[in-house]
Amino acid sequence: MRRLPGIPRSRGSGSAAWRLKIPPTSKQWRQDSALVPRVPMPSPTTRLRACNDGTAYASMLSIHASGNSTFMARHGSLATVLSMLLVLVRSVRRTERRCRRDFILICVNVALPAVFWEPFDREGIIRHTLAQPILAGVPTADKLELLKLTQYRKIMFIDSDVLVVDALDDLFERTQDLSIAHHPYDMVQAQCGVAPRQRGVSALYVISPNQTDFHELRSYFQDKNAWQMHRSGSEQTALVCHYKASSRLDTLPCSVLFDLGTP
Repeated sequence: MRRLPGIPRSRGSGSAAWRLKIPPTSKQWRQDSALVPRVPMPSPTTRLRACNDGTAYASMLSIHASGNSTFMARHGSLATVLSMLLVLVRSVRRTERRCRRDFILICVNVALPAVFWEPFDREGIIRHTLAQPILAGVPTADKLELLKLTQYRKIMFIDSDVLVVDALDDLFERTQDLSIAHHPYDMVQAQCGVAPRQRGVSALYVISPNQTDFHELRSYFQDKNAWQMHRSGSEQTALVCHYKASSRLDTLPCSVLFDLGTP
């Protein structure tokens, strides 16, 4: 099997997810995607039972009139992001082993014909629509909505530019209220005394919904404007600093998320 440069052969302890930093429509994506190992697919006759442990997956499709903190805002292609989301959802479904979890899609300012949602409906996507953004110009702030979904015990948020290549079930068993993928080069989170080994990237994290945390973080966001949020590292810095302050932060091993954009 050919490998992407710098990616070790999988031996069970390899990355559970890869983060893709190039548009899927580009020539480089077409070349690289041919090298991604095939994810084992469950037998078509096998239907996993629904999970009953209060866990779920989530991602987001958030459209703001301004701001550049998301892939879609930078590249301006709704079709590209929809394609990436569908690849993400299918990669999750292909790697589920124990049971089939709810997959929530947070939607903000999204109005699409029903035909666009048909592939997502077939994968059992639950659309959760926000009436308005949490902080205009900062789409990533809308991830805070997950904290309000207290019908779940744990929710794993995964960005649309992530491809899941191994089962993620064990991450739901971690005990802290925030378990977040490690950020290998963040400098901003030092502002609240977070050691380099604890710094997180919000491309992938598991969080325990809690209304108190939602209100505290929303107040923090609403005290700032979009420019201040972007300059301070957007929502991932707020999350890491908030949960570290109350000793509820768990930074995942580097092997959980491999960033293809990192040299």
